[in-house]
This record gives sequence, C-alpha cells and structure tokens, in this order.
Amino acid sequence: MLSFLFSVAISAFGGDLWSESPDLRKVKPGFYGGDGTSQKKAVIAVGLDYSAKRFITQKYPGSTIDSVALVVPPGKKRYDVYRVKKRDGKKIDAWFQLLGGLADLKLD
Repeated sequence: MLSFLFSVAISAFGGDLWSESPDLRKVKPGFYGGDGTSQKKAVIAVGLDYSAKRFITQKYPGSTIDSVALVVPPGKKRYDVYRVKKRDGKKIDAWFQLLGGLADLKLD
C-alpha cells in the first residue's frame, strides 16, 4: 500500500512538472530543436547515444567543456547550459532542453 501511495504522489508531482514534454516513444533517436546557441534554440537530445557531450564534440571539434549549469527559468522547461571552450579559445554557451521525468514514462 505504501508503495502505491508513493507511486501516485510521484506521478502527480512528475506530471505537473513535465506536462509540456512530448511522448518520445515515437521519436527516432537524434538531435532536435535548434542549434544550441540560446535558450530559444536549445538542442533536444533523444536517445541514450545522443548526449550533450556528443553534440558538442560533433559541432565544435577540439573543444572542451568548462562547466555545466542547470537553468530553470519561470515555467516548466529546464535547461543544461554547457560552457564550452572552443579550439580557438573562445568560450560559448550550448543550451540543451531537459526532457524526462516520471510523466514521460508511458507505460501501456
């Protein structure tokens, strides 16, 4: 009984937090969204083999990741922002929209 109540509480919380997330069951793995240069152009990585690190490595060869920060602006979307040092020494931010959470687990 306790486990059922815990599941209901978590599902309710997760559903509220992530209600804008798409159903990813029908989406092929890959990179979606924008080019990562701003919050509005954030990258959405779908699939275990598609990570922020892979995107950065492909888009900015020879770059290094200096830091990662979680950004939670007002609303329901959340972002990881990677501070990337490019091969030429210039630092840029790469934005990735975070998806997931309990509400995205569609169990049939």
